[in-house]
Amino acid sequence: MSEDPPEHGVPPRLNMPPAGGDEPRRRSGWWLVGLALLFFLAVLGFSFIQAMGDLAGSFRSAAPGLDKYREIQMRDGDTQAKIAVIKVEGVISRYSFDGTGQNMVTRVRDQFILAKRDSSVRAVLLQVDSPGGEVMASDEIHDLIEGYTEDTGNPVICSMSGIAASGGYYVAAPCEFIVAHELTLTGSIGVIMQTVNVHGLMEKVGARPFTITSGENKDAMSIFKAPDEIEADGDEKLFDELVQFYFGRFKKIIEDGRGAAQKFNRDKKDKGRPLSAGWASLADGRILSGVVAYENGFVDKLGGFDDAVAEAERIIGLTDDGTASLVRYAAPFDLSGLLRFFVKADNPELKVDLGVEFPRLDPGRPYYLSPVIYR
Repeated sequence: MSEDPPEHGVPPRLNMPPAGGDEPRRRSGWWLVGLALLFFLAVLGFSFIQAMGDLAGSFRSAAPGLDKYREIQMRDGDTQAKIAVIKVEGVISRYSFDGTGQNMVTRVRDQFILAKRDSSVRAVLLQVDSPGGEVMASDEIHDLIEGYTEDTGNPVICSMSGIAASGGYYVAAPCEFIVAHELTLTGSIGVIMQTVNVHGLMEKVGARPFTITSGENKDAMSIFKAPDEIEADGDEKLFDELVQFYFGRFKKIIEDGRGAAQKFNRDKKDKGRPLSAGWASLADGRILSGVVAYENGFVDKLGGFDDAVAEAERIIGLTDDGTASLVRYAAPFDLSGLLRFFVKADNPELKVDLGVEFPRLDPGRPYYLSPVIYR
């Protein structure tokens, strides 16, 4: 049975939406509510991070205790003996790069204390990869190495990585045996102290500093002094005497350290290398390759990390009796150090672009540092 055809002149029927049009509005309303909620959560999260950052800053001087360090097994041995690996990496400084108050010196100190407390640790392997750094910080780490050997009788063996220059060699000098790679950059024996003189710049901008001092040398090497005034006052001579004092100490550290190592190695019936007769002529700040350092007695052997481990085992008498376990001490993770990356600094900095890039050294502070390598 067929349907009747539609009548002519009658339009087709259309399905019309319900009156009012509330559905699109309702959807757009929920979208706005979600956006507002997301914004509220973002503000709340940022406020929480900022509050935690402020809290962390208030405790930045509280260094973590030794019990928070974890001993990590780097390699299993077949004896009870352990060799503790302690790293000196980056610029040697007492500056704290996080909110814990910890710095390179305190971390190295803590690890030597842990090694000293563990009677199974028979030697320390100092892994150096550093261009040097502050005079005081370098000397403190040097003393930690000497103190560990004196207190325990255990040897400290140094493994130089890519670079162990200036202060990096300073901390290696008291080690009983030093292993460097042929391509290691070392040497750079010397002291650097520098500042920037802005007298000419101040004249150009029409500014003139007014300085009051309690003595004639209180403003020695001031960045505002004219060069001829610095020369007339003898400022450069004063600071040169200070630099030479630090330099003399550096050379004595090398003589004493390598001399003690030579005696130690000779007692162990080993061929530790003595300093060459002309070693002091190389102590003029120049960079030395591992090969040149070996030829002149600054290091005892050419090789890598595994060679240094083998030397440590030989020195403690494990050549024929087995191998030692390698351990390291993991620095504790602190949330405050991470939060500082998300929190804006309290004090804004004003930076002036002079068109040149200077080495990032604190003015007036002495360094055992290779500025050619560190920028």
